[in-house]
Amino acid sequence: MLAATARREGVPMYGMGPSGVEHDDAESARLRMLASYALLDTPPETHFDALARLAARLCGTSMGVISLVDRDRQWFKAEVGLNLRETPRDISFCTRTIEADTFFEVPDARADRRFAGSPLVTGPPNVRFYAGVPLRVEGGHPLGALAVLDREPRRLSAQQREDLATLASQVVMLLEERRQRRLAEAASAPNALQSDSLLTMLTIAGRVARLGAWEFDIGRQRVVWSDVVADIHGLPAGFSPRLEEALSFYVEPDRSRVARAVIDCQQAGTPFDCELVLQPAAGGARWVRSIGEAVRDADGRITHLRGACQDITERKSNLLEIQRLADRLSATLESIPDPFVAVGADWRVQLANGAFERLVQHPREEILGQALPDLLSASVADCGFLDHCREAMATQEPVEFEAVERLAGNRFEVRLFPVEDGLTIHARDITQREAVLAQVRLLDTCVRRLNDAVMITDANLEGTGPTIVFANQAVERLCGWKPWQLTGGSLQRLQGPLTQRDRLDALRDAMNAGRPFETELINYRRTGEPYWVDLKLSPIHDDTGRCTHFVAVERDITERKQAEDHREVLETQLRQAQKMESIGTLAGGIAHDFNNILGAILGNVTLAQDALSPDSAARAPLATITSSALRARSLVQQILAFGRQQATQRLPQPVQPLIDEAARLLHSTLPANVTLETRRGPDELFAEVDGNQLQQVLINLCTNAWHAMPASGGRIVIGLGTETLDPLRTVAGPPLSPGTYAHLWVQDDGCGIEAAVQARIFEPFFTTKSVDRGTGLGLSVAHGIVVAHGGAIGVESSPGQGSVFHIHLPLCAPPRRAPADGPPGPAPVRLDGLRVLCVDDDPVMLVTMQALLERAGCQVDAHLDAQQALDRLRNAPGAADLLVTDFNMPGMDGMALVHAVKRLCPDLPIVMASGFVSDPLREQATQLGVRAMVQKERTVEDLVNAVRDVVAGTADQGRAYRAWR
Repeated sequence: MLAATARREGVPMYGMGPSGVEHDDAESARLRMLASYALLDTPPETHFDALARLAARLCGTSMGVISLVDRDRQWFKAEVGLNLRETPRDISFCTRTIEADTFFEVPDARADRRFAGSPLVTGPPNVRFYAGVPLRVEGGHPLGALAVLDREPRRLSAQQREDLATLASQVVMLLEERRQRRLAEAASAPNALQSDSLLTMLTIAGRVARLGAWEFDIGRQRVVWSDVVADIHGLPAGFSPRLEEALSFYVEPDRSRVARAVIDCQQAGTPFDCELVLQPAAGGARWVRSIGEAVRDADGRITHLRGACQDITERKSNLLEIQRLADRLSATLESIPDPFVAVGADWRVQLANGAFERLVQHPREEILGQALPDLLSASVADCGFLDHCREAMATQEPVEFEAVERLAGNRFEVRLFPVEDGLTIHARDITQREAVLAQVRLLDTCVRRLNDAVMITDANLEGTGPTIVFANQAVERLCGWKPWQLTGGSLQRLQGPLTQRDRLDALRDAMNAGRPFETELINYRRTGEPYWVDLKLSPIHDDTGRCTHFVAVERDITERKQAEDHREVLETQLRQAQKMESIGTLAGGIAHDFNNILGAILGNVTLAQDALSPDSAARAPLATITSSALRARSLVQQILAFGRQQATQRLPQPVQPLIDEAARLLHSTLPANVTLETRRGPDELFAEVDGNQLQQVLINLCTNAWHAMPASGGRIVIGLGTETLDPLRTVAGPPLSPGTYAHLWVQDDGCGIEAAVQARIFEPFFTTKSVDRGTGLGLSVAHGIVVAHGGAIGVESSPGQGSVFHIHLPLCAPPRRAPADGPPGPAPVRLDGLRVLCVDDDPVMLVTMQALLERAGCQVDAHLDAQQALDRLRNAPGAADLLVTDFNMPGMDGMALVHAVKRLCPDLPIVMASGFVSDPLREQATQLGVRAMVQKERTVEDLVNAVRDVVAGTADQGRAYRAWR
């Protein structure tokens, strides 16, 4: 394609083009043209060196060359920073340049397969960048190139390309001027006295350099032109004008100037050398150089004038272009805001721009010619400025450093470029840049050291989403990933199975819309551990409003979320506890009212049975009523146990009946598809337990077993036996002493329990159930009850294999029974004539208690109102030997009545009855002086006995009644 382009534009192909006759002819013609300039292996010349240095400076590179490509080498007419005079042609960059049309560039030589292996790239001078413009002379022949090189990859700007091409044209002009000067010097050889020889030489010169000869015959007033001179004037060869006609081709004022020079030469023999403008016969204008001198005869008279005329139009145009470029360069130096100054080897200023004037605060006429140290001593801080300048001039290498201007405190970046006869200095004010950089560094330090994690991403939402371009140090503390490990990756690396997809969708919508977004999100650490973050996302827009980046700030809120979850659990547990407390309160209220009814039923049935003969037919129905009432009374006790409103009563008792009673209650609770079995133990197995609490433990365990079963149901087994523990046999819970224990177990075929859950199964409020199925208290309460009884509770389970809960309780001896054939005990205390003041707001219960006491021989004064009973005592303090009162009454309750009675009759024995007796109630009653308390539902069994015991205790030095049934 390159060859086709060259042929199409009429440019010969050179170097690496296709082989063939056409190529060989073009290369041969180029080499002949190169030889005609006689440049190879000549000493360095100032003008060429200056252009190479200027090219490197304008393009901002460290190296610049003017190369000439010979047959097998490239030779450098000028070089800056390369430190080479020639290289083999086959490794040169310039060989490729002469094949180019106007410009050739290699942004990165290591990445270009044509040059990656070149010794100029792999070794000194380690070229990475090259750009060159071919030096094309007359006929389109490229002799070489003006090129700039650097050790870093880069590209030239459009302005730098234009500047390089302009300088290349100046190099071509210098080459042509040097060639023409050499030819002109050859044309004026010492044998000029021989006219024929002179004409021959001038003819040759004319063919080469548009240089012709002329001769003026003073006597004939005729001018003889060579063919070249005639052609310059636009006339045919052989034309011989008169003097006036020859002068008419010049335009004023040059016509008068050359006429005066001819006259002076005729009259005084004064030679002349003028550059003039003439108008050829065909029109237009040409610049010529006309040289003339006098020719004398043997007598010394001037008979002829001889000289040369050269067409210098092209050279003059080139010089004008150079001047234009110089003016442009001067204007450029004046327009840049950076100070620029050039000094000679004597340190005196040769060139300075306006910015340098403003820096040193002196006009230019005072600056030029002054010594640089004198100008800078008052304005530049001591930073070794002059030492750097001496270093640059001594080493002929560029030097860069920073300096501070004293007056305003501005900071400058100074670059020194040594030249052959001095030094150029370029200073750039970096004060604002340094201030901005300081702010950027401060901001960078702040962001990197923030406690919150900060990540910056690009705005590419395709594929896996934005790419992380920055992460601060807090990111590693938050998620375990180092910043460099996250950079270049996606935010998806921080997400996992629990990350909320709906919030990610909302986040992506906000990114698409380029608007801020805030949410709470679950991320994952490098270890796979989830954590909560408060995410704040902010878009970054450029000047056009386009979103270019996103800033994500994340704060770890895991502890807060855990606290919120814990608070929610506690609130749920509190609500459940309040619900349980309400249930307990309701159970207590129901028990009180229900026990009144049961007490009345059982009391009246007993009275009715006593009134019947032993063979009465009515005894069977009454027995059924008694049995049903007793069963109802047991149910009330179980309701109180469930609501934990029953007073603690730990007594030696057989364990199996407690299990049987709990099983009866569970049968009416469990669904039909759950089978409950019991494995009976020995009836004589006794333990000192609170029956209600032990039943509560069994109910909790069986309820958990039911909840662990699938919807299709399952089987629960409650068993009892004994187990002997030795030092090598341990059980879950607190350590137990070796010995034999009652062993209860609850077994199910449910889903089983994982080992991690077993480790926490007895913790308060720990549960794996849903909110509507558990509070996390059941097993904790069971554990506390068992441990309080001196026992231990543990679990054996595997996922999918069901569970077995084991309970070990200390055994105790059965309570002693009086032998049937032993001596009779003391006769019970008789109550005949005992005056009893009886108070109860329930008419049925009051009638029942009155009948039972009267049957025992008491004289009963019954009252439905506590205030009436108190008034009765106040009016007749000795009218009663004993007070029986209900606890829960409207107006004045039992405690208030007792308190008032004790003030009137401190020694009056008191028995209190209540449908619900709790530990606090019993303690309060004892402190007020109540000798005995009777549960309403056991009125038939306990009321008369309690009265007898109180009476007996009163007769026996007033000991308080402590028995509890």
